[in-house]
Amino acid sequence: MVLLTDDQGWILDAGGHPRFLDRAGRVALAPGACWAESQAGTNAIGTAIAEARAVEVRGGEHYLAPHAILNCSAAPIFDPYGQLVGVLDISGDSRVPHVHALGLAQLAVTNIEHRSSMPASANARVLRLHQTIPALLGTRAACWRFVRAS
Repeated sequence: MVLLTDDQGWILDAGGHPRFLDRAGRVALAPGACWAESQAGTNAIGTAIAEARAVEVRGGEHYLAPHAILNCSAAPIFDPYGQLVGVLDISGDSRVPHVHALGLAQLAVTNIEHRSSMPASANARVLRLHQTIPALLGTRAACWRFVRAS
């Protein structure tokens, strides 16, 4: 399943296979639940918020025993100013290895951040940079900075 949270760990939306969504809902991994570390102990969403980096929490690494049914990979989402705005989490059954989930979460977040880097006003510009390959300008591999136009 894929989850989107706000910057405090509140799940805003979830999607995935209906059977797994039902199973995850039994441990409160569903919209409306808070997965901040202060509420749910060690988990990928809460830890990604606390550490401001992508993390995986597998099975029994979760603080609460009922959450051991999950393998979770979460990546924080930052706005153009570097402020945390949410987390994208990919969770699945802990009995099944999810070797690419963290990379997929990070790739999705990179695309979200790239798309959201467009200026919100006429007085702002986006400066895009790439250190070694100019052809990568305009792609998600480019670095960007949000600057105010004078």
